[in-house]
Amino acid sequence: MLNIGVIGCGAIGRDHIRRLTDLVPGCQVVACADYFEEAAIKVAAQYEGMKAYKTGEELRSEERRVGKE
Repeated sequence: MLNIGVIGCGAIGRDHIRRLTDLVPGCQVVACADYFEEAAIKVAAQYEGMKAYKTGEELRSEERRVGKE
């Protein structure tokens, strides 16, 4: 399984998440980030187990840390 984090939860980011989740086998979007944190929280709430972050830096930092455990 390929875990992916998407930075940007506007219309294009949401479309990327939808396509990755629905159309790409072996892929799972596990995190999203947006400067407007409410947008990331709203998107993450639509998908089971997805985490929301305020910045791409936070997403990358956390996901790297989790990946090393």
